[in-house]
Amino acid sequence: MYDSLTWPSQIIFIEQLVPMLGMTAILAHPEAKADPPTLPISKLLFVLRHLEHVNKTTAILSFTSLAVLIAARTSKQAILRRPGTGWVRYVPEILLVVAGTTGETYLDCEKDLLTLSSPKCHISMGSARRRGAWQDQR
Repeated sequence: MYDSLTWPSQIIFIEQLVPMLGMTAILAHPEAKADPPTLPISKLLFVLRHLEHVNKTTAILSFTSLAVLIAARTSKQAILRRPGTGWVRYVPEILLVVAGTTGETYLDCEKDLLTLSSPKCHISMGSARRRGAWQDQR
């Protein structure tokens, strides 16, 4: 039974490699659009051929989030074995990962906007109003 669960999980992992490595822009390239990889083997070969185009920030964030989700699930199972810790089952680990990555991204954007080192962050009206710069954004 273990093998019957392993193969689908490996196929799902291979299917998710392109977005997890930040390589979706390469798939939009005209050369890749002519014959996009659709099967898991062709996607794996595509990823291996284009490893130099990996977006490092996206890859780090993706695999860190995956590791946190796996660690949270494992630790929740261990904590739930103790008496009086039933409330832990109601803690949504996905929500914690989303809130953490959103906060980290926000802080990273705030740092970049304050130093004006990178135009990669979009200024929302809320953050622009807090700085009093919304007049400049029109």
